[in-house]
Amino acid sequence: MSDNGYSNFEHQTNRKRRRKRRKERLGFYVAFAICLLTVGMAVFSTYTGITNYLTGDIPDTGDSGMPVTEPVNNIVTGVADDNAEDKSATKPILVVSDTMPPTAGVTEPSPTDPTDDALQTMLTVSENLSPPLDSFVVSKPYSENAVYNKTLNDWRAHPALDLKANTGDKVYSMCDGTVEDVSEDDFLGDLVIVKSDNCLIYYCGLGKNSLPQKGSEVKKGDVIGDVGTVPFEAMDDSHIHIEIKVGDKYTDPLTVINNEE
Repeated sequence: MSDNGYSNFEHQTNRKRRRKRRKERLGFYVAFAICLLTVGMAVFSTYTGITNYLTGDIPDTGDSGMPVTEPVNNIVTGVADDNAEDKSATKPILVVSDTMPPTAGVTEPSPTDPTDDALQTMLTVSENLSPPLDSFVVSKPYSENAVYNKTLNDWRAHPALDLKANTGDKVYSMCDGTVEDVSEDDFLGDLVIVKSDNCLIYYCGLGKNSLPQKGSEVKKGDVIGDVGTVPFEAMDDSHIHIEIKVGDKYTDPLTVINNEE
């Protein structure tokens, strides 16, 4: 074979080898791409399955084994809303401890309709309640939700009405009734409980003067004490702490006191 013929043969052989190598590289890249695609699909499927499990959005496959889609206009339930506001993060926590007052916020009262409570109170009390003080200024209203207590530095329900008063101001019975109890409490201070039918009225934070005797009868407007201190609200301004219970439920005193102001 001539040199020229040998050169042409070698050139053709080299071209075949290069084409073969290109095909081999192309085949490798195609196989590698298929592998990447397979791995990606597997990862996506795993991620989707975990997400659906965590959010509770597990599709119903029905008898056919295929996911059942919801109609376009129907609301799909079970989908977590990542943009929903976490209201529990700002909601105050009700603190309940063994040291809480026995009649003021031991547990948060069950939500009730104040109108129903007022009606029930008026039905169980022989007459409308009168204000317990000469003046009538609310310093802290009744609340079934947790409110901040400066003295105890916690959040708790306030199933009572606090009326602003000066130490020594006279406190009057709001209705006719019988003195159920006269006692001293570490949290509520000196207190008088007056019973009228099925209604109990707690006059808390009294002084030691003019307290009635347990079991005695009182009339509306009778002096049953004077303003003292409510220990568990000592950091608040001077006030009288009034609680009203009808049966075993607290009620908002403002709904039944005949405040002419």
